[in-house]
Amino acid sequence: MKIIAKAINFYDYLILKRPYLSLFSALLIISFFSLSIQDFKMDASADSLVLENDKALKYFRATSARYSTEDFVVITFKPNNGIYNKESLVLLDNISKDIKSNIPDVSNVLTILDVPLLDSPKVGFSDLSKEQRTLRSKNIDLSLVEKEFLTSPLYKNLLMSEDSTTTIIVVNFSKDEEYFNLLNKRNNLREIKLSRELTSNEKKLLNNLELSFKNYSAKNSAREKENIKNSIHNIIYIIHNFKKYRWHFLNFIFSNPKKTNH
Repeated sequence: MKIIAKAINFYDYLILKRPYLSLFSALLIISFFSLSIQDFKMDASADSLVLENDKALKYFRATSARYSTEDFVVITFKPNNGIYNKESLVLLDNISKDIKSNIPDVSNVLTILDVPLLDSPKVGFSDLSKEQRTLRSKNIDLSLVEKEFLTSPLYKNLLMSEDSTTTIIVVNFSKDEEYFNLLNKRNNLREIKLSRELTSNEKKLLNNLELSFKNYSAKNSAREKENIKNSIHNIIYIIHNFKKYRWHFLNFIFSNPKKTNH
């Protein structure tokens, strides 16, 4: 009890009876640490949020290594006079070509014009290697295409809305090969570490890879954000240039797989 009483008396003497001195000391400490605030980085990646031996993380890393995705933007496209007519399809094609040709970081643009048609009329998988029909092909029956996009398990509710009035434009950005190369090498060694003890060379390699990945991510983060910002700004500019052709720009979704790949 005497220790607690002494602590209370000390607090009362040092803090409560000298409020200005306490505030000045607190401000001095805050100012000192604020000098390095620009170097503060908060890691909200998968590494810091889940355990290293988490099964879901292990499965996610294996899937990402095999099917790594690019950053992409999804744009909804709803022409006033419907989709299944020449005017709307030409407009959709022009928008996608304009985005692809005018934005350097775009690797490809995917629309309903590019996907293979399997039921318009029905085609066997063995025939796909000989000829892949799309909406760009000649003599395509648009009524069959509409039915396929509404009923096919490959396309239903993915490329076309249920009322057949709205479709999407998927804009894929070029993948950062160096980023994913470092990421996969680092993750492979981490998986080995979970199953057995690493050799001295493997430990050195893992340490080097972790440092290289961390430095590369930090160095390129600001540049990547600026590039994506500019690319999205340019996409919006192109979209507004086509507004005079009477179509609705309904939504704009951006995905960055790097946020969950750390």
